[in-house]
Amino acid sequence: MTEETRGRKVEVFSLGHEHSLMDRLKHVRTSADMSQRDMAETIGTPFRTYCKIESGERDLKASELAIVLKRCGIDANWFLFGTGHKEKTAHGD
Repeated sequence: MTEETRGRKVEVFSLGHEHSLMDRLKHVRTSADMSQRDMAETIGTPFRTYCKIESGERDLKASELAIVLKRCGIDANWFLFGTGHKEKTAHGD
């Protein structure tokens, strides 16, 4: 599916309208073949805290989000809004 964003058409990779940011976080983690413990270590947070993030009991901090996006090569627009390409492109689009 495509939609117009900022005057240009972008491909939308949606997990479904009922999916949240935390659903996309879990999708990113499992796509990278990482356990919850692996992701907790990656973002530098205790395992139990990460479990709370993924369940929606605690927000993902901007600094933690930046690590996830960089380490997993994920595009911020896709992660935050479900639009564009999931993987970050070489030129940053």
